[in-house]
Amino acid sequence: MTGRPKPIDCEEYARRLLTLLAEGHGHPAIARRLDYSERAIRRHIEALCRRSGCRSATQLAVWATRHGLICPAVPPAPAGVPGRPDVQSAMGGVSPWPTRIAS
Repeated sequence: MTGRPKPIDCEEYARRLLTLLAEGHGHPAIARRLDYSERAIRRHIEALCRRSGCRSATQLAVWATRHGLICPAVPPAPAGVPGRPDVQSAMGGVSPWPTRIAS
């Protein structure tokens, strides 16, 4: 087996996919990270939903977390929350929200 890449463990792949999903990444970002097409990611998520009995990708991510299959990093803050790093970097490192509410 020289020169051939080692096949990825299916369980490891599913955990990576579920972790990215639970962290709030969309299908395009997951596809780029795992080096699959978006269509393949959608199909993999659909298959995992069927196997787990979940009706949506969100429900699947919650199910996987609650059952201890994954331990995602701290999920991203909702849009518009002060101190969110991606918003600050887009604003040149300055938060667009006041640090305290004016009286």
